[in-house]
Amino acid sequence: MFVTMILGVLEPRSGTVTLVNAGHLPAVQLAPGGAERRYAAHGPPLGILPGVKYTAETFSLREGALYLFTDGVTEAEVLGHELGIDGLVRLLRLVHGDTLERRLHAVLERVRPREGSPRDDLTLMVVDWHAGRERAGDETADAGRTGGARRHA
Repeated sequence: MFVTMILGVLEPRSGTVTLVNAGHLPAVQLAPGGAERRYAAHGPPLGILPGVKYTAETFSLREGALYLFTDGVTEAEVLGHELGIDGLVRLLRLVHGDTLERRLHAVLERVRPREGSPRDDLTLMVVDWHAGRERAGDETADAGRTGGARRHA
């Protein structure tokens, strides 16, 4: 048995993230201008090899939002073709200026099958940071839905 995993720790005051990727798809960071950075796995999935030491990467969310996703998203068929990581990044660039909730909905609307159930899970998460400020018009800034996450980030 094995499992892929991304473990991230966010320092909420500075926006610094420390990330470890164990065999999972790369996390993608998109800057407001569209520049991207991918954080690939630095080791196999957990449970494959005993005693593996994983390398952590540290970076700032000041440089852009971080997107994490499962292979159900990248393997989804969009217009008759598998979306892939590059296709997902192109799609994320189109909606990158929207609110977090709108970004998630826009991607999921395109990757969900029109009929029936998805072949795999469809999981997409976005982590954004605004130097402790709420963004006007961002539905996810509602304290009733995010207050606990903010306190424990």
